[in-house]
Parts: sequence; structure tokens; C-alpha cells
Amino acid sequence: MSLIKRTVLFSLLLTISTVFSHSVHALEYKNSFGSINAGYADWNSGFVNVHRGEVWKVTADFGVNFKEAEFYSFIESNVLNHAVAGRNHTVSAMTHVRLFDSDYTFFGKIYGQWDNSWGDDLDMFYGAGYLGWSGSWGFFKPYIGLHNQSG
Repeated sequence: MSLIKRTVLFSLLLTISTVFSHSVHALEYKNSFGSINAGYADWNSGFVNVHRGEVWKVTADFGVNFKEAEFYSFIESNVLNHAVAGRNHTVSAMTHVRLFDSDYTFFGKIYGQWDNSWGDDLDMFYGAGYLGWSGSWGFFKPYIGLHNQSG
């Protein structure tokens, strides 16, 4: 790679990282949370035997709230006690970005499911949401949007 191309690439990388770091620092942090969980289920001991057997899984989630936006994500790996070919994974990332300092938001979500049989599924949602219903009783954050599905 020529010196000019390397210099332009480095300058572009430095400019982009500076612009985005300023935007992140400009957000007013409120709180964050996260957890890692392990679980077990026996799908054959319910009301109906679905012939899936025992299932071990691990889930990790993370969320962060700013005055201007909220972000939540999780990853889940299922059927860990079976061979690799039978396992599946789920990933989700969701965000609300407040519009004009109000409780109305631009909403975006990506949700994917992957297994080892090439039967992948990726869902994307984008639309509008509302963050104004919360209190000591909990919260309700509805959204309406377009659904784009592949797979």
C-alpha cells in the first residue's frame, strides 16, 4: 500500500473515531445493567412431550440507559449438552433514540437465530417507540415498526 493511501486511511480512521467518541461522551449516562445466567429444561416433562429432551443453555444480557437513548442486547446459546451440530444461538440488539428530548423515539432492533444446519434467521425492525410509561410498578416500552425478515 502506498504512503499516500496509508496516510489517507489513517487520517480517515482518526477522524471517524474522534467524531464518534465525541458523540458518545455527549450522552448523559443514567444507568446500566448486565447478567450472565445458566439454565436447564427438560422438554419431555411438560403437558406435552415434544421429544426435545434435556436442554442446557447460557444467556448473557446487557443494557445501558442514557437521557437521550436506551440500548439493550442479549445472546443465548442453547442445547449445550448436545453435539455441536445440534446447538443453536440467538442474538438480539435493540435501541430507542429519543426524538427532540421527548419520550417518543426512533426504534431499531435486530434479532438473529443461528443453528448449525444453515437454517439461519435474521429479523430487523425499525420504526417509532415510546418510553414514557415507567414507575415503581415497572415499565412498558411499546413500539411499532416495519419488519424485515431474511432466512
